Amino acid sequence: MDEKVSRILIFFIVSVVIGIISDLLLAYAFTSFFGGNPGSQTATIAAPYMATGIASGAFTILLLLYPVFKKADRSHDWEDFR
Repeated sequence: MDEKVSRILIFFIVSVVIGIISDLLLAYAFTSFFGGNPGSQTATIAAPYMATGIASGAFTILLLLYPVFKKADRSHDWEDFR
């Protein structure tokens, strides 16, 4: 497998893990926040949708920031900050 393909798969797996963790945290936070029965039903419906948005945002941010860190200019020796 090519290095670029494996890097993107790693980013995807990381974003899926972020989505699962955020789903669990949101479901717990929503069920403890909403006190009534309609609120708890809404929490079980809304948490996966919000977790999907968080996971896709994490994947997009990882893809956008990877070239910045990969091709960064590291030729300076912090001469200006001595």
